[in-house]
Parts: sequence; structure tokens; C-alpha cells
Amino acid sequence: MVNARGSGGGFTLRLIDIERKGMLHRPGVEDVSFNGKPLSERELALITAAELDMGVDQVADLVLTFDDPGFDLLRRGRFDLKTPVAYRGWELYVAVLESTEGAGRGATTVHCRPRAV
Repeated sequence: MVNARGSGGGFTLRLIDIERKGMLHRPGVEDVSFNGKPLSERELALITAAELDMGVDQVADLVLTFDDPGFDLLRRGRFDLKTPVAYRGWELYVAVLESTEGAGRGATTVHCRPRAV
């Protein structure tokens, strides 16, 4: 796979591709839903990174990073801790929220982990 990297401990699959012309979402990103609601077109457009980490010796992790000027997405509570997340039949929950300056305007990173290991 072009967008996967692996080691003896598992692999990471990038769910988006960034090209010169802009961001092209892989089909998998559109399959993510929070609290039963898919990501809106606006939310999809704000994604700057999306990866699925499948580790053998660690808990799997679905990580989405959003360009979030003024932390608007974070403030709206769309990704509150323990929010149910679904990805292609896999049940997860929001386990970690990170806010950073990103490109100086704000970025929110959401880490989703499986409900069962």
C-alpha cells in the first residue's frame, strides 16, 4: 500500500492524501461518524491529517486533525470525550483531545480508541 507504513508492531494507514491541487479524501474518511452523525462537508474540508494506527502491542487509534481557527469545532462539543465514534462497523470513542496552534490559527486533534480490546 502506498499510504501505509508498517513494522513488526503493526501498521499505520493514512486516510487522506494531500496533493499539489489540494486535499483528496480517501473513501475511508467519509465513513467516520461521531455520535451517529457523519462528518459534514465543512468538517471534512477542515481535516489536515487522518491516520488509522493498528498496533500489535498497543491500542489501535484513529486520529483526525482538523484546522480549527479559534477552536470553533472544539468549543461546539462535537468531539467531546467519550463521544461514540463509528468507522466501518468498528465501535470507538473519543479518548483524547489535543489543541495546538497548528498553522497559527488553531488545530484540534481527536484520538479515537476501540470500545473493546
